[in-house]
Amino acid sequence: MAGSGSGPGTERNPSLRPGWSYGPPPAGTPLQAVIEPTVGGVYGHAWATVRERFWGLFVVGLVATIIGSLIGGAITGIGALIAATTEVEVVTVVAQLLSQVLGTWPIWAGVQYANLQTVRSGRAEIDDIFVAYRRGLASLIAAQFLTTLLVVVGLALLVVPGIIVGLRLSFVTLLVVDEGLGPVEAIGESWRRSAGFGWTLLGIGLMAFPVVVVGLLALVVGLIPAAMVIALATPTMFASVTELQWRQPHHE
Repeated sequence: MAGSGSGPGTERNPSLRPGWSYGPPPAGTPLQAVIEPTVGGVYGHAWATVRERFWGLFVVGLVATIIGSLIGGAITGIGALIAATTEVEVVTVVAQLLSQVLGTWPIWAGVQYANLQTVRSGRAEIDDIFVAYRRGLASLIAAQFLTTLLVVVGLALLVVPGIIVGLRLSFVTLLVVDEGLGPVEAIGESWRRSAGFGWTLLGIGLMAFPVVVVGLLALVVGLIPAAMVIALATPTMFASVTELQWRQPHHE
């Protein structure tokens, strides 16, 4: 089931192995280096990637931040103008929600996709930022809403189930923009693909705090590479787990 927003020529190609773009395939065939699906393996590879590809990642992140701010600002500005003209305050709330749905979510998905491409092939393009708009914006939005709903329900059930659900569904966005899965299919596949890696995903999330602290200690300037390393963590884990599962005997 492909994303509902896919256009001509971007349908998911069933002949591609899992983890390959269903648009133009990534430049790197299998991963260029073995990435251990452990906290140390993921952060070690993420740090090495930042050292080698700092300026490429920096430019992609900067452009994404600017574009996301422009889209969000435009939507909220129009909403504020309409609210002031009509005196209907709910318009402001709707505009803020739309700025997230049409701006923040797809742009962040594009950053994750660009980071995934960097992990795979060592390079990313500015055009990668817009992958969600090209391939399946409706699927991404639906997947985000469903994921958020599931996490909220889980949190209401004594918190821990919500944490587990959030960790196990951390691959959903990448499955939508990279493999072209629909929202329900992406949620199911994320749950399947993350099986056995729950503790690792938790460790990756917890490790973000000391990474930020180290960045602060590095005269604050270190926050930029720290943020890059953290942003690379989930795409790196996704690439590692996908490659590992593909190499299992039933795929050979």
